Amino acid sequence: MHHYPHHIGDYRKDTGHLSLLEHGAYRQLLDWYYLDEAPIPRETEVVFRRLCARTDEEQKAVEIVLREFFQATEKGWTHGRCDEEISIYQGVAERARTNGKLGGRPKKTDVVSNGKPRNNPDETQTKANQEPRTKNQEPVNHEEAIASSAPRRKRREAAEQKKILFDFDLGQWDGIEEIDASAWEEAYPAIHVETELCRAAEWVKANPANRKSNWRRFLTNWFSRAQDRAPRRAA
Repeated sequence: MHHYPHHIGDYRKDTGHLSLLEHGAYRQLLDWYYLDEAPIPRETEVVFRRLCARTDEEQKAVEIVLREFFQATEKGWTHGRCDEEISIYQGVAERARTNGKLGGRPKKTDVVSNGKPRNNPDETQTKANQEPRTKNQEPVNHEEAIASSAPRRKRREAAEQKKILFDFDLGQWDGIEEIDASAWEEAYPAIHVETELCRAAEWVKANPANRKSNWRRFLTNWFSRAQDRAPRRAA
């Protein structure tokens, strides 16, 4: 991984007691963990050399951080939060490779769920018996007409917007189109939309009883919270 989320609030809450030297050791270990996508080796000399920890004080800081924030296993020093983020990242990468082998994202179709084309002549054809407007009819107040048609237009646009669903059998989102992803990326520039979609999917799978009637609203709320937690980018 060459990028990983850094939630400042969570980090400061867990590390407020560390010295500046220990903060540096911890961030170096996190970078190493995410870059290799693997546990930190158990051999301390290897760790000291990789982090350029040469003085006794620097090496002591590394050891303190390893014992407090990592877990010693046969595979090396592991970190639960890192493993979770790496798993999400690898899932996104695997789906991207699968879509690439299939020729990319599925192309949009002009057929709606009931099998009929969107521009169905039967639905759009004007009634033949409709009476034409005559010159004797009262003039139309265009301002009132526009004002009265606005709510109907909004309702129609909302109805035409494709509904987003969650497929619990496959454990993935259904109904998300390219226009949705583009709109989210523009609205929430501080987050990685694909990663957050995977994180949201994992949360939904872990909470099957908490089903939503409006998954699109659920996702926008999710993105908004992730945007608020994300570190601000330099101007």
